[in-house]
Amino acid sequence: MTKDEISPDVLRQVADELGHYVYALVDPRNGIPFYIGKGTGERFAAHGREALWTYDGGDPETEVDEQAFSDKVRKIRELDGNIDIWIIRHGLNKAEYTQVEAACIDLLTSFPVMSLGEGESRHPDGVRKQLTNLRKEASRGHGIVRLERLIEEKAAPVLEYDEPLLIFPLGDWVDEESDIPGGGTRQGYGYKREWLESSVRKQHYQEIGESTCSWWKLSEDTIQQKGIEYVVAAYRGVTRALFRIKPDTWEETFEPDADDGHGRRIGWQFDIVDSGDIFDQVVGEYGHKVEPRPTQNQRYWPW
Repeated sequence: MTKDEISPDVLRQVADELGHYVYALVDPRNGIPFYIGKGTGERFAAHGREALWTYDGGDPETEVDEQAFSDKVRKIRELDGNIDIWIIRHGLNKAEYTQVEAACIDLLTSFPVMSLGEGESRHPDGVRKQLTNLRKEASRGHGIVRLERLIEEKAAPVLEYDEPLLIFPLGDWVDEESDIPGGGTRQGYGYKREWLESSVRKQHYQEIGESTCSWWKLSEDTIQQKGIEYVVAAYRGVTRALFRIKPDTWEETFEPDADDGHGRRIGWQFDIVDSGDIFDQVVGEYGHKVEPRPTQNQRYWPW
């Protein structure tokens, strides 16, 4: 997505979400960060990504080899490369973003980062097993993300599909093994942030489908009466994947401690839908925005 393709409204939406932020500029040739910076949404809204590519000497707290910075940017541009921008943390206050910037600089000047091999790419949480940590402290939804993903989300068209659907806004991933319809087992439910990358998401449609198609407090009869055939996984207000309900595969389970009193939940087997007219209308390359539901339990589209 080029600068000319990004509307001022989208830049403003992204800027509003960023607030005070810390970012990394990454060399696309080897996947190695070459600059850590901090900024505010106002700067991004006015100048877009280009503002992050040019050091303006405006940060007296951080020493910068301006010549090395300029040479790096020039060489990348000469090769028609797009500098990869990662937002490390956003929605910070002034004290927080100064401390986060300093911590990132300390980390990257102390521990080497390996170059990517040919055909490899980086994505959030892509090397989670490198650490023995089982979880991260809450990042309040402001964790590391590529700037391109934020722009794509804000630029995504509003969903205008007229036929009935089931849409499930998924939360962040939870590791919890459980049975699924058809006799299989899933290792968790929800949505992993690394799946925001389109190339990664396509490799994990099966896991997303297993998370989306069970177990829900819904009525099989209602779903069939509405003529619903397709199910959508949404995350951060944008559609991410599409599945078709396999006929006659309904199953139910019971949660004895459920807060609704009876604990009946249903699920179904599914087929992955990753191409075709319906896929393009509902998901497509960058997803479609889903307006907020009128009630918390509403899953049926149109709202």
